[in-house]
Amino acid sequence: MREAGVNSSAFFVLRASVSIFIFMKKSSKRRSKSLSLKIQHLQLELEEREEVLKQYEAEFFQTLSKLEVDDIATKEASKGPTVVVAGVVEGADEVIVDAPPPVEGPDEMKQLWRSIAVVTHPDKTQGDEEKAEFYKRANEAWRSGNYSELYKIALALDIEVPETEVTYVTLEEITTDLEKKISEKEKSVLWEWGRAEGAMKQRILDAYLASKGKKRKA
Repeated sequence: MREAGVNSSAFFVLRASVSIFIFMKKSSKRRSKSLSLKIQHLQLELEEREEVLKQYEAEFFQTLSKLEVDDIATKEASKGPTVVVAGVVEGADEVIVDAPPPVEGPDEMKQLWRSIAVVTHPDKTQGDEEKAEFYKRANEAWRSGNYSELYKIALALDIEVPETEVTYVTLEEITTDLEKKISEKEKSVLWEWGRAEGAMKQRILDAYLASKGKKRKA
C-alpha cells in the first residue's frame, strides 16, 4: 500500500515537472516571438525614416539651388557652426563570395547559417539579387562570427531562430540598435529641416550655408 502511495507521489511530481517544462518552453517561444515581431516593426520604422530622409534631402538641395548666395569673409565664416547634411548612404556593389563556413562556431549558429543558405544560395534563387545579397551577408557574418547579423538576416527571411539565452540577448541587442538608429535619423539636420516650418526652416538653411562659407545675397 505504501509502495502504491510512493509511486503515486512520484507520478504527480513527474507530471508537475513535465507541465513546468512545457510552460517554460511555451513562455520562451512567446518571448522570442515577441522580440522578433518588435524587431520587424522597428526595421519597418527605420526603412520609413530612411525613405522620408531621402525625400527631405532632395527638397533641401532643391531649395538651396534656388537661392542666390555670396561668399562670406573668412573671419565671419569661421564663427558659424559646422552643419553636416548627410544623405542616405547606399551600399556598394560587391562580388558574392561562395565560401564554406568556418570549422569553429556554435552548432545552433551553424544550423542557422545553413537554413539561410538553403533559401538564398545563388544556384537556387535564379538570379534573385535580394536573396543573393542575403547569402553574401550571411557568409560574411558566419566567417566573422557576427551572429547578430545572422539573426537579422533570418528574421528578414522569416526563418525561425534557435531558442537559446544567447538568442534572447542578441535579439534585445538588435532591438536596442534599431531604436538607436531611428533616434539618430530623427535628430539629423535633414529630419529637423523637413519637419520644421517657416522661419525655423530658413534658420537651418542659413546655418548650413554659413558652415559652407556662404550666405544669402542681401
